[in-house]
Amino acid sequence: DLYTSDQAWAKAKAALGKKVAAFERNKGHLGEGPKALADALSELGALQNELQRIAVYAHARSDENTRLAAPRAMRAEADSLSVQLDTVTAWLRPELLTLPEATIRTALTQEKRLREWAFYLQDVLRWKPHTLAAEEERIVAMAGELSIAPSTVNGELKDADLHNPAL
Repeated sequence: DLYTSDQAWAKAKAALGKKVAAFERNKGHLGEGPKALADALSELGALQNELQRIAVYAHARSDENTRLAAPRAMRAEADSLSVQLDTVTAWLRPELLTLPEATIRTALTQEKRLREWAFYLQDVLRWKPHTLAAEEERIVAMAGELSIAPSTVNGELKDADLHNPAL
């Protein structure tokens, strides 16, 4: 139901990669008003939804037979795209925190599209003491590739590469 074929998935993944890269055009514009903030967050939500479709398909294909390299590669590509999205959007929270809290709260009341982002925005404000500068947040996001590697290797060895004589 997600994609008609692996080729359709690959096409969707490539298209999403371009959209992810283009998201940075919102950088520096969040404070221009409630509409600009809602536009950026709506675009982020759409990217996250598309990424979920791509990741679910790739993970499901990989789980069908963990011994096959091509589906495992798809899974790795989806995971990498997730890290790419996190890296490209790492500036978002720090930029939001440069805005006065009253500006964010006012925007929530003025722009209807921000209502679905109310929890996120309140959470950003709550995490202010623990949020790094944009470049530091970017480095942390880039480390996502490293953080998923041990689990991936363990799963591949456990599920695919080790022969179980009981089977």
